[in-house]
Amino acid sequence: ITNIPEHVKILFDVSQKETKEYYRKAHIVVVPEFSENHWDASDCSGQYVILESMAARKAVITSERSTLSDYIQNGKNGLLVKPEDPIALRGVLEECMNNSVLVSSLGMEARETIEMHSTTKKLAEKLSAVFKKLHE
Repeated sequence: ITNIPEHVKILFDVSQKETKEYYRKAHIVVVPEFSENHWDASDCSGQYVILESMAARKAVITSERSTLSDYIQNGKNGLLVKPEDPIALRGVLEECMNNSVLVSSLGMEARETIEMHSTTKKLAEKLSAVFKKLHE
């Protein structure tokens, strides 16, 4: 990784305790993604960070990807930008930095989305329904 600005830190091997503290301090979590056509792009890249951020009531900015459409509803519980478009990403980030009401609303909606759809209890309910259908 080259050309990293001095004010940007890239961390590796961060403990769970440290991660929770970063989420606690954050107002916005940005997860830029490659486009789906990029040969290095993973269909689940960044997914855990996005879900953890949403569970922590943080506003999430990430790239438009079909694999994230089940989680992020643009403008409601997160913000989506065109992949690999740093100008668009900067514009959305600046909008959030100047609008604390939007950031708070996105974070609250994100947490609500997680509670409604992505808890282990909800997963167990969905799996149970699938298993019941298979057993019929």
